Amino acid sequence: MLNSNGSTLGFPAPIDTFNRVGEYLFDGRSLYGHSIYEHILASLQRLLVAFALAAAFGIVAGSVLGYFTRLYPIGIVPVSIIR
Repeated sequence: MLNSNGSTLGFPAPIDTFNRVGEYLFDGRSLYGHSIYEHILASLQRLLVAFALAAAFGIVAGSVLGYFTRLYPIGIVPVSIIR
């Protein structure tokens, strides 16, 4: 692709992208001082913590709304909006 002044944009070719991914996965190249596996592990930790918090909150909120029938009409509105 060309930009407005006629020079090419700095997008890599697909083969360059696959080569770079291979460097990160197999050659031990670091990304911001950490390996790609450390980045993947950090992302998975965040995902699991967020899921655990959401599950705990959902179980507590569902139990409270199910037990206290007078709170159900009020509490189901934000649940429905978030859902």
